[in-house]
Parts: sequence; structure tokens; C-alpha cells
Amino acid sequence: MLIRILYFLRGYVQVIVRSHFIERFINICIRRDIYLWDIRRRSASEADMKMSMRSFHKLRPIAKKTRSRVHIKRKYGLPMVLHRYKKRYFFFAGLALAVCFVLVMSQFVWSIEVVGNETVSTEEILQVLDGLGLHKGTFRGSVDARDLKNNALLELDQLSWLWVDIKGSRATVSVSEKRAAPEILDQSTPCDIVASKAGVIKSFNATAGKSAVEVGQTVLEGQLLISGVVTSDLMPESTPARYTHAAGEVYARTWYEQSVQRPLTKEIRTPTGRTASKHTLLAFGGALPLHFNADSPYENYDAVETTHDLVLFGHYTGLSWKTRTYTEVTLSYEPLTPEQAMEAARPELEAAIASQAGEGAVVAASDLRYTPIDESNILITLTMEYTEQIGVQKPIDTILQTQPPAQEESGAQ
Repeated sequence: MLIRILYFLRGYVQVIVRSHFIERFINICIRRDIYLWDIRRRSASEADMKMSMRSFHKLRPIAKKTRSRVHIKRKYGLPMVLHRYKKRYFFFAGLALAVCFVLVMSQFVWSIEVVGNETVSTEEILQVLDGLGLHKGTFRGSVDARDLKNNALLELDQLSWLWVDIKGSRATVSVSEKRAAPEILDQSTPCDIVASKAGVIKSFNATAGKSAVEVGQTVLEGQLLISGVVTSDLMPESTPARYTHAAGEVYARTWYEQSVQRPLTKEIRTPTGRTASKHTLLAFGGALPLHFNADSPYENYDAVETTHDLVLFGHYTGLSWKTRTYTEVTLSYEPLTPEQAMEAARPELEAAIASQAGEGAVVAASDLRYTPIDESNILITLTMEYTEQIGVQKPIDTILQTQPPAQEESGAQ
């Protein structure tokens, strides 16, 4: 095998020998240390075989002595390949330089993606990482993921976890945000239970302190529900108040309302079959548009954008090919009844209201209605009733001046 590899590097040929003394021709070659392989007898006076280029040039006296004719059938090996492409040296040299350039540039970070953040902006996270040394153009080998994580968490109090994973020229920053737990006061801290929002009391259970509301009572945001200031029912004026850590749950009926304007028509987009594409080369953090006009050639269209990364050995190289495809559409409109328009808008309105209701709130009722605006538009309004726990703790010292001690006994309704 090693000999074959050596001959490939030096080059070898397949020849056809025509002679009435082929055996003698082969024997003389062997005696003169000419290595032959893949010898095949084609007829009584003809055979083909392989030998090195250097050996081929030694055949003239042997061929003359054995009255043989030798012709080259095919040439093999690296020298032949290089000879075939000798006019393309600059092309291959440029290609080799381009590959080397890409490999070198892939050792730097050219793309940073942040995932997992909801309330903390991507810009804020990137700004902190930039100050710690991670930005576009950073050498991969200089990034210590563990130190970067520890220092970033010190500056980003809203995050509970952060990790940087670098593959090729792309850095993925995965984060997890701290969940804001409701403020719970120490059991030794005197406090009241007040309403976090307006509602109508449905039920309550005061496990500590005195209730200050009744079932069916309407309360406003901040109103006292369970008092932590306890006085004697027999002699309230002569007995000093005792301050305690009020506790309990207060459930109330709450209402939310959301409105949106909608037309009494439904837009239908029908593709015409005509498409146009705009291409952009993304290279090492920059963008090179391969078009003169980025606008769509169509008045009405749908657009889809795709990005393909150049990956070598499983790693992103910093080069990407972005394609934005425009599909021409024709617009038509289908009339809708107010009822159809309301049902189409319901999911959006329900989602908007659900984001306002408290955790654990249960839907009790809903009312969807509309008001005409003009002949082609209506205002759709959704009102939803929830049952939810509205009591929150509030230190007593912040409301002593505005809330008198409650006189009612604790209990459950």
C-alpha cells in the first residue's frame, strides 16, 4: 500500500506492450529492478501493465532488445493532476487563501444570540457582555465562559442564571430570569391585609387579625380587608390595641374590559404565482446586499426571509446567505356579519384580559358585544368576570394614620 501511495505521488502509467516475446520483456524488466503491477494478458502477443513514470523512460533498450512496441494507455498520479490544472494555479491558490481566511475568521465571534429573556431586554444583556469582553470580533479563545457568567450575573440582578455557549463564530447566551415572588412579611411584623384591586367580596377567611369587610361589600384598591390592629370587644377604649401579623384569604368578584375596532370584511390574499428574491451576504458581523433596491417589486405581497449559515466541521464560520422572497398576491374582501367579526376578535381580547387578571383567577362569566362605528366598522367589547384572591399584606406603620382599628371579630364567610 505504501508503495502504491508513493507511486501516486510520483506519478505512474498504464502501458500496452505488443510483442511475440512478452514473457522475456517482463523478465528483463524484473532483472533491471523495474517494478510492474496489474499485469494482464490481453492476447498471445499483447498485455497491459502499470509502472512508474521513471521506469517507463527506461523501457527503450528493453523494447528494442525484445522487438516490442510500448504505448501509454493512461497516466495516473499527482503530477498529472497538477499538469492538467497548471493554468488554474491562481484559481486554486485563491481558493486555498479564501479557505484559510474563513478558517482564521471563524476563530472570532461574529454572531451573538440571546435566548430565554422576557422582561430584561436583549440590548441590556449585550451591553453588559460587551463591557465584560464579549462582542462581535472577540477572539473565541479569550472568552472564559465561567468568569463571564459570574461577572454578568453580578451586574444583571434580574437574572438567576446565564451561560455562554460558543460554536464556531456564533455565541448563544442562554439566560433565566428571576421570578418576582410576592412580598411576604416576616411573621413577627405587624401587617394588615388590603385589597390589591377593586371588586365585590365573595368569601373570606381571616386566620389572624380581624375582618374589616363583609360578603357582598364593594371594595376599592388599597382598602382594608383584614386588620392587624386588634382591640378588646368589651372595653375597646380603655384597652390598648394589640398589633398582630394579619393573615387570611379574601376572594372577590372582579371585572375586566377590553375593546378593539374591526372592519366588517375579511381580507383574502391569493398568490399570483409570481415571486422575486433579494439576496444578502452576511460576513463577519456585516451585511453586503447583492441587490440595488431592497423594496418589493410588487404592490401587494407576502415576504418570507430565510438564512443559511456556512458551516465547516460542525461550526459556524461567520458567513451566511440571507434570502428574502416576495410573493405577489391579489387582495379580495369577503363580507362579515357582526357576529363573525366578534368571534374572530374574541381570542385576542381574551388573551389581553387574561394578562391583567391575577394568578389563579377563575373565569366566572363573559359578555361579548359590539357598537357600530359606521357602515363598515364596529367596536367590539369583551367584559369578563373573574373570581380571584385580592388580599395582599401591607405593614401597619404605613397606614396607621388612615385606617382606624377594626371592631369586628375574626371569622370565615
